[in-house]
Amino acid sequence: HSIYDGQFGADAGGAFPHYLIPLAEMLKLWPEHEDAPRWRECLRNFAEGYLLPACGANPFQLAPYGVFGDEGLIHFAGPWHGFNCVYAYTAALALELARLLDLPELRGIAYANLQWICGLNAGLTAEALDLGSHIFRMDIEPGVALPCSMIHGVGNRTAGTWFATRGAIASGFATGETFTFDTDPTRSQDDPSSFSDEEWIVHNAAWLSALARLH
Repeated sequence: HSIYDGQFGADAGGAFPHYLIPLAEMLKLWPEHEDAPRWRECLRNFAEGYLLPACGANPFQLAPYGVFGDEGLIHFAGPWHGFNCVYAYTAALALELARLLDLPELRGIAYANLQWICGLNAGLTAEALDLGSHIFRMDIEPGVALPCSMIHGVGNRTAGTWFATRGAIASGFATGETFTFDTDPTRSQDDPSSFSDEEWIVHNAAWLSALARLH
């Protein structure tokens, strides 16, 4: 139990990316290893069997939070922070696998997940700020959604973060109140209806991981 009453732990609600880059690194280091074909098969099965169809299931090609039984793919409902970190690590993995497996279509997924962070996203609303943002505020008329860069201070319109550090990346869009397990992972609630302005160095680490592979 954490200091937060009724919660499982400080980061139990975080969404985590698929840590498969080590398998790609192993393939590059030991291509003649007896298990190398199994590593490659694992990565190809993931890329073709999950990553491509799962990201293709929504117009922004975002990596889903996961598959939840009959509810299917869920993108925003359930966890309460860390989405932009997941998108950036997904982009890094997609770029790695695009080269390794000769699947250029994975680059589109990488671009899309990074562009969501850069500003090609659902947009801030007054309700989203009221529900999820602890410090950052912006005057937004009711019924209006303003797409914005979630890299603070970088872009024509940017979302704020806790410490307003230029270049810091916010947690991003979710469903429900920040730091509160108040939303079940169901399709009926699955929309980017809140915005978390939490900034954390891990968000930027994921971003730099993707940029390093992009360039």
